[in-house]
Amino acid sequence: MKDRFHDAVARAKEQFWASIAASFPEITSGDFPPDATLKFDDACSEAAAIWVTGNQPSIDGDPKLELLESLGYDIDTDSDQPGMWIWSAGADGCERAFGSARDALDAAWADAVAQAMRILDFSAEQWNAQSFDHQAQSIRAALAADS
Repeated sequence: MKDRFHDAVARAKEQFWASIAASFPEITSGDFPPDATLKFDDACSEAAAIWVTGNQPSIDGDPKLELLESLGYDIDTDSDQPGMWIWSAGADGCERAFGSARDALDAAWADAVAQAMRILDFSAEQWNAQSFDHQAQSIRAALAADS
């Protein structure tokens, strides 16, 4: 997603300048001061990050999120990478950022599942044979007891 975000911003800037140039055909150069270029680049990235973050499908009310939050997990925007999402759980956290809150939630869920399977000594087959409700109970029991 990081590449997708940066590629989208780069294409948007190219289209912006193409539109400006098309509107002023009498101008034959494309000079723009370096300090203004940096400010423009930052403003474009910030605007795109606000748009992406504000328009992501909501994960509010997701039963996975509710369970994970009750166990100390957090899904949040990545302050170091605009438009990206991360998860954390106490001192633990993800090793990479994700393109959406849903992707970060899915990765946090996978982390909780892996921990629960290890603690409870479940095989993938045993885990997959459980209903979602039983999986949630297993995660709650394993991770609450492990903390």
